[in-house]
Amino acid sequence: MNLSDETLGLYHCTRVDISTAATRAVTELAEKDCEEEGLDMAEINVIDAKPLLTTHPDIAKALAVCEAKLGLPANAAQIVYCEWTWVHADTPYKNEIFVSVVLATGPEPYCVQSLHTPRNRGDDVIDTKRIVSVGDVFVLDPCVAHMAAPTVPRTGALLVLAQWSVPASSEVDRAAVRARFAPDPHDRHQTSLMDI
Repeated sequence: MNLSDETLGLYHCTRVDISTAATRAVTELAEKDCEEEGLDMAEINVIDAKPLLTTHPDIAKALAVCEAKLGLPANAAQIVYCEWTWVHADTPYKNEIFVSVVLATGPEPYCVQSLHTPRNRGDDVIDTKRIVSVGDVFVLDPCVAHMAAPTVPRTGALLVLAQWSVPASSEVDRAAVRARFAPDPHDRHQTSLMDI
């Protein structure tokens, strides 16, 4: 299938080097937060990254690497984590695009999937799947239905992301986001059309 990236609501754009120490630190942080706050199946928890810049040096270093590579301020990131998520859309963020860096996945990579109906494709639904692991950067339109699950189902495998919300309220803004965070031409993913 030859679909242009303009039709996709999810794509991989680059990689960032995330240290093992940062992965360990962010996993411990998410597990501790999970114990204190709880985490139901399909629930997503969010931690403000700004205080972590002074309290968690390994996480701060990882966010500094992200800032240097992506040009997004470390103090504007959120640490987002889940164990699995059901298909959902984040409509409160309809005028934004998510740029996410995978900080941890548990013992196996995660599959991130989107189901998208582009305006120019009639009733076609584009099903896009990406296998993500530590260091992968992906861009997601939050209003596109999406989900995440470990590639090997197991309890306790957390997906932990550093996530930025980038303003994108118009087509011009969205084009600027796509230019700034260009799709990786070597991105290996599965994209297919679904007949509904």
